[in-house]
Amino acid sequence: MRKYSAIVRNALARSHGEELRHTGDGILAMFASPLLALAAVHIQTDLARHNRATTGVPVHVRIGIAGGDADPETFDLSEPSVRRAAEVCDTAQAEQIVATQGIVGTGGTSDFTYREISDEQSNPSVGEQLYEVVWNEV
Repeated sequence: MRKYSAIVRNALARSHGEELRHTGDGILAMFASPLLALAAVHIQTDLARHNRATTGVPVHVRIGIAGGDADPETFDLSEPSVRRAAEVCDTAQAEQIVATQGIVGTGGTSDFTYREISDEQSNPSVGEQLYEVVWNEV
């Protein structure tokens, strides 16, 4: 967990993300723009590099990216936003990044390749199409 936390926090710092909560087995973070939220690519790439270099237990994570509302004064995410991010993350499998249509459709993320998530894998409670962010091609 220490290595995972260090890698995630380093990616957040490089992308101006803010750690909101460490849940014990995950980190909830917030970003000012959808493009910056794709720091997830840095996280997966850095973890893959770590896993290749270590003889210890490999670290595999799943990442979900969703837009949401925050309080303009405190920058706290609303509970529905937190729940939605968790639902998107629950859709992801190990080493996978899943983003909502809202994130993918912002236009600032065209440097990435996306694969539509099938209905069988998708979480219907999210309420919009989900996409895998293809990070291993970056």
